[in-house]
Amino acid sequence: MAAHRKYADRYITSVTMERAEKELCEVLGIEHNEAHRMGLHVYIEQRITEADPRVMPEIIEKFAELKKTLYRDFQAYIRLQDSAQKTLVNLAESKKAEELIEVYDRGEEAYIRIPKSQFDPEWHRMRGKA
Repeated sequence: MAAHRKYADRYITSVTMERAEKELCEVLGIEHNEAHRMGLHVYIEQRITEADPRVMPEIIEKFAELKKTLYRDFQAYIRLQDSAQKTLVNLAESKKAEELIEVYDRGEEAYIRIPKSQFDPEWHRMRGKA
């Protein structure tokens, strides 16, 4: 779930959508307000790039300020995801089974598998292993 956004000048609206869209959002963890904001940004950017006659310099300036906020939100989200990913990797590596190696046991006359951390070439040589 995304962190709740702090709005500079909040405006509350109601959005109607298809039930299937709502269900997909729930399953995929997409919050309606964020999806709505992203969609608005796409439409505004489209109007600007298509040189819509309603686009004035002040509209471009206002949108540029909104984009800065959006980029800061993305950067914060990416930092959180990077931190979460590092935690998951560390957790996975801490639970990873220790690597086993094969050594020859002369007493058993067979190869045996031992944890790599327990392998001491000198000790195995003196005990008739390795």
